Amino acid sequence: MIIREYRPEDCPRLTELFHQTVHTVNAADYTPAQLEAWAPGGAELRDWDRSFRAHYTLVALEGGEIAGFGDLDTETGYLDRLYVRWDLQGRGVASALCDRLEGRAAGRIVTHASITARPFFEKRGYRTLARQQVERRGIYLTNYIMEKQEELPRMNHFKEIAAALDSRGLDAMLLSCEANRFYASGFHSSGTDGMALVTRNRNYYFTDSRYTEAAGRAVRDAELREVGGRIGYSTRLKEAIAEQSIERMGYEDAYMTVKEYETYRQALPCELVPAAELLQELRRVKDREELAVMTAAQRIAERALEDILKEIRPGVTEREIAARLQYLMLHYGAENMSFDPIVVSGPNGSLPHGVPSEREIRSGEFVTMDFGCIYRGYCSDMTRTVAVGSVTEEMRAVYETVLAAQKAGIAAARAGVTGRDVDGAARQVIADAGYGAYFGHGFGHGVGVEIHEAPTASSANDKPLPAGAVISAEPGIYLPGKLGVRIEDVIVITEDGCENLTRAPKELLIL
Repeated sequence: MIIREYRPEDCPRLTELFHQTVHTVNAADYTPAQLEAWAPGGAELRDWDRSFRAHYTLVALEGGEIAGFGDLDTETGYLDRLYVRWDLQGRGVASALCDRLEGRAAGRIVTHASITARPFFEKRGYRTLARQQVERRGIYLTNYIMEKQEELPRMNHFKEIAAALDSRGLDAMLLSCEANRFYASGFHSSGTDGMALVTRNRNYYFTDSRYTEAAGRAVRDAELREVGGRIGYSTRLKEAIAEQSIERMGYEDAYMTVKEYETYRQALPCELVPAAELLQELRRVKDREELAVMTAAQRIAERALEDILKEIRPGVTEREIAARLQYLMLHYGAENMSFDPIVVSGPNGSLPHGVPSEREIRSGEFVTMDFGCIYRGYCSDMTRTVAVGSVTEEMRAVYETVLAAQKAGIAAARAGVTGRDVDGAARQVIADAGYGAYFGHGFGHGVGVEIHEAPTASSANDKPLPAGAVISAEPGIYLPGKLGVRIEDVIVITEDGCENLTRAPKELLIL
């Protein structure tokens, strides 16, 4: 079975499947008049397509044929539709669709289940809130308001790290980098204020008294030991080395300073082995829990975008927009920013990483906003370029070229395709339009615990992208001293393509 995102060309078949399924699968629980009111013929495809596009809509394929579909409003957590072809009932299609849809929900999920579907949802942990009568074309039908509370998990990855030790010939992995400590333990402490040690049989987390209580509440599957005074990290590490008979300990050679390395090399009775790639490889692929948190982070950023678009007008400064974006993301639940927001307008738009200034927004110019937030330790990232007042033919041509390039790159992205090839698909569109010299950076970068991590979709990456990788999709054109356009979504690489975590519209918007 293949599950992929909805495509507009699916719409006629999905409406046909809906009609057939309702009139067959639900026939035992509803009268013919009720079924006809529920699913009459002659569906308005434009309305269905608009609804599918507004939601996170998935399509299941069996033998190349559409077997079922489902859609979720990720803003509200409403599971709108879930239909499986009548002759494929009971074969796991609905469960597979639900697994993916629920994985994108951030918290509470609500659905209105038919009499027929109610037992299915009950088995999945949904509870009935109310029985209701719904009017359709003058006919009343019974369904049930049901909910499921999907708690965003408190994640750690001790088991995954421990399972990778043998492949590197290691007895343990020492984690001193802030991002890797968090990835392993699910607990955040600043800078060098903590250390994790992963072994085959036991995990350790070391920190000082400022974090001991908080770490005790948050860290699971690891023994917490305090450092401070005469008991430093070296002392705690030597205790663990003796307890676990550690001979070869991996360390993060990409992060640890030379001074730190020399200190531990001299103090510890074991061999230190460069092994930063172990964590890099694990973090390249996101699991379901990570994707749920990253989706929630993306929704926070999109809510901020929706609000800030109402405030952009001539006279407002770049810095004011940047400040409001930060406030709005924090207001909607962010823990912090993924990075300092980039807000550039007019000629400043040609600076890909320009710093927001006191320059006032003017009519007839572009405003580019690149921003994201951290939620439960994971980053979101997005860029939208909007016009104020009006656009010239050149502005429209540049914008449409960037949008076409982004779509080409996204269409090329799938597991097994190299980052270079994804980048090349987008880059070719820009080159063919005559703007090749004005697209200097890569198509995308990995996103996760850090805003820039492996893998990348750039001309420098000739390695295949793995399924489960999360990368940005952000081509741009920058005409020096004149204007710039960048459009950025975040996508998840899958075996048969990719899924877009970003729901914000990206057609040219003129405010």
